[in-house]
Amino acid sequence: MVISFSDTLTHTPACEKANLKSKELEKTVIKNLKDSGFTARNFKVNPDGNLEIKNPDHLKLHTFMLNMESLGLDIKLTKQTVIEVG
Repeated sequence: MVISFSDTLTHTPACEKANLKSKELEKTVIKNLKDSGFTARNFKVNPDGNLEIKNPDHLKLHTFMLNMESLGLDIKLTKQTVIEVG
C-alpha cells in the first residue's frame, strides 16, 4: 500500500511575464541553477525531459525560485511525501 501526501503552491510573479520557448526556458533554468550554487552533478534531465535535482539545498532552491520569479516566470512548487507500507 502506498500513502501519498502532497501540498502545492502556485505563484505568479508581480513583474511582466516572460515568454520563453521550451529550449530557451531549459537554458535559462540551467543557467540559474548554476548561478544559485548548484553544480552539474546536482541535476540532470531525465528521459521524460524533466529536470531532476538530487538532494537540493533548501537555501539554494529558494534562491533559484526567487531568480525565476524575477525573470517573470510562474512557479509551481509541489511537496510530496510517499509512504510505502508492505
